[in-house]
Amino acid sequence: MVALSPDLPGSNLVAGQDLRLRLLAEIFDITEAGIAIRLRSLSDTDVERWHDGFMRVLGSMDRVTRIITPLPMVAEFDGFYFKTLHLIERTCRSLILYHACLTARQHFANSGNDNPYWFKQVRPRGLDVLLLWGKESVAVAESVLITFLEADVRLLGTMPDYMFNMIAFASSFVTGVRFLVVQVGVDFPGSIERLLERTISKLNQCSLSSDSAAAKSSALITAMLKLWVDRTHIPKEGSREVSPPPYSPYERRSSGHSEQETPRAMSNGFFQALGSHNPEWSNPGLLRDTTFWNNVSSTHNDY
Repeated sequence: MVALSPDLPGSNLVAGQDLRLRLLAEIFDITEAGIAIRLRSLSDTDVERWHDGFMRVLGSMDRVTRIITPLPMVAEFDGFYFKTLHLIERTCRSLILYHACLTARQHFANSGNDNPYWFKQVRPRGLDVLLLWGKESVAVAESVLITFLEADVRLLGTMPDYMFNMIAFASSFVTGVRFLVVQVGVDFPGSIERLLERTISKLNQCSLSSDSAAAKSSALITAMLKLWVDRTHIPKEGSREVSPPPYSPYERRSSGHSEQETPRAMSNGFFQALGSHNPEWSNPGLLRDTTFWNNVSSTHNDY
């Protein structure tokens, strides 16, 4: 843990910059610890160790979140840069939650267990943690877009390219999950369509050129939104062929070439920035798991 002064965020530019760097280092340390966790077996001991590891990581991220959240409003300097720090924190939390679900599914895939309700077999201390984490991962991905929309559009063009990849990641994730849920005829309430529309508009406003990261992210999200609007053409679950969700940030196009970057290519810069690119993320299985996300959606409807 980084030791922080009780008097935050400091009263000058140097102190503010130092605070951001220390918080950023802590975010990435926590994220690295999270993506190193694996589910070794389904024994009670290993499942509880796996669960406790993620709970410690998420608890550490909660601490950082509490510190970061008010800083854009109370900092005397560089409020925008504290806002972008909050965006990074939201994205990293979403990645940790996704990875938690992925490690469990990967264990079943590697062991040859094809039970479609695999997520109900991982219940540390009787808790359906995978459904809870899946639910939270969608909400946190939406909060990435909300945080982006709250930022000053006049300064967004100064963000590094990998931060626009975070916007593409969040948009891909929530849209892909929504496609899967709709395929089985389940409602997925929320404002994601309006969020995507406003995200596209803001990306276009801060785009400095047609080949900028902001413009490429805008083009990607526009294509996904069009797929969503045209979703009536997508076969339902149980038909002869079920179309996959829109390209996830973990999926490579299987054929054809295009000048426009694929979501996976756009995400590479972000993963490299984390310093922890994980080959397992190239497996899109979790984002194609209709049964899992349908059950996650059911937990949404429990409110």
